[in-house]
Amino acid sequence: MSVTKGYLSACMDKRFWLKVAQAFAEKTGMEMTDFWLETNAGGANTQNNPTGEDYAVAHGAQVFGWGAHGSVCGGQPGVSDDDSKAILLEKIQEKKLKFPGNKHYGIFLTEEKVEIWEA
Repeated sequence: MSVTKGYLSACMDKRFWLKVAQAFAEKTGMEMTDFWLETNAGGANTQNNPTGEDYAVAHGAQVFGWGAHGSVCGGQPGVSDDDSKAILLEKIQEKKLKFPGNKHYGIFLTEEKVEIWEA
């Protein structure tokens, strides 16, 4: 287990939540048990309850992952892949303002690919 702690917000879609968590762990060098994982329909794009992320910060989280996906998201009915990614990019900017001085990663998936980047 590493010393670094993190927080990951991802969609609960059974096709993607594990892929998001694995990509985040690989990119950050953390083990799967080094970060809190919070899932909901729509992932970071629809996460409006700050309880989980605030809890993680209060307990030492310094690395954040903000995930969403395309390929039809049940938490974002009618939203295109491009629009979902655009919403994610906006959400990441909000979170960077809320948690300044920490590392933030964006993670966007479709059935064809996984994209992860430091924001």
